[in-house]
Amino acid sequence: MSEASRWKKSIVGHADVDPRTLVGHPRNPKIHPPEQDEVVDASLVRLGWVKSVQVNEVTGHVLDGHERLELALRYGEATVPVEYVRVPEELEGLALITLDQSAGLAQTHLERWAALHREAQQETDDESLLTMWQRCAAQQPVGAPAPGSGAGEARAVVQDDTDETEALMAAADEVQQRWQVARGDVWALGAAHRVLCGDSRDARLIARLMQGDRAQAVVTDPIYGQRQPGVPHDEDDVSAVAQAAARVLPGDDLLCAVFQSPRQLLGWATALQASGFAFERLLWMYKAAQCTYPWRGWLLKSEAIIVASRGAPAWQDVHPYAHDCYYLHEVKGELPEGVGWHGSVKPMSVVADLVQRLCPPHGVVFDGFLGSGTTLLACEQTGRQCRAVDLEPSCIAVTLERYQRATGQQPTRVT
Repeated sequence: MSEASRWKKSIVGHADVDPRTLVGHPRNPKIHPPEQDEVVDASLVRLGWVKSVQVNEVTGHVLDGHERLELALRYGEATVPVEYVRVPEELEGLALITLDQSAGLAQTHLERWAALHREAQQETDDESLLTMWQRCAAQQPVGAPAPGSGAGEARAVVQDDTDETEALMAAADEVQQRWQVARGDVWALGAAHRVLCGDSRDARLIARLMQGDRAQAVVTDPIYGQRQPGVPHDEDDVSAVAQAAARVLPGDDLLCAVFQSPRQLLGWATALQASGFAFERLLWMYKAAQCTYPWRGWLLKSEAIIVASRGAPAWQDVHPYAHDCYYLHEVKGELPEGVGWHGSVKPMSVVADLVQRLCPPHGVVFDGFLGSGTTLLACEQTGRQCRAVDLEPSCIAVTLERYQRATGQQPTRVT
């Protein structure tokens, strides 16, 4: 007897249908601008119908293909191909925000995309298609060597444990009960990493942590000064904290990446310059689907990353190249108000990419605002060492827990 299929078959039929008899879904969330109409029309002219309009047999509503239907009505098409599905009415909302939308999560195989782009350009002179491809090409990193070419360091493939980390954040008090971290503690995490529970503005504590080591890079996510509920010290003066913390950064030839709110980034940029750093560039992290609050008409979905250098540091040659805006498809928002103690777990993929580009293999990365420990885990996954500080015992405890779960190694209290 064969096992039951994992997925039921919801497709129940196909037909050619008069588009005037079809009903667009009243809750369809998509808006199709004129330039998209031109691209879809051009593809239909060139390729014909290769994808049907999808209609729910239960309600008669269109679930997918609204734009194709609108174009068919506009140009007086007699029939359109329809694929009928059977979806319970209460699940139509799920279908509307899932069908076709999940394609945006796919990543691009650069060499195959470039080859297809070259071929497609020979097949048509339609301006709308050529313009779309040009925009897509501008979003693909260029100049990356072919796999196996041996040029530079390959970008690491890292494991993202954001969901598990958020669960630990919500249970931070329980995690702290297990590890019993106290202010002034230094912990060793394997042979490569050390963390200290204390104030990253205190030069004596930093020296105690570093034990004569010098960092090659700083990757850190300090307070944003947003007065966010559940985030300790977020009401502190960002500029004052930045001035004090930048003065004691432990390295002479340093590359530095600091996450910061666009509203407060001048405080950190000024503090770094006052401590001998040259401002290099702003990078950005954009969370496409993050739930957020508006500011004077703008939805705040991006965070700044200040990149600065001091002395004569060595920039790392990592391929493929990254965009100056890290684009993330997040499907959930920040933690609910009052839950946990740190409202923003930085994505492992972004932090690991910064670590690789700013610090040589086996080099030392310093993080003075460790939070949930992502910088340390990124160092572990990319073959770097980490020296990190956080003022909150619960932050250190969550970092210890994450490290143990990820590696199976038991952190040890040094002092």
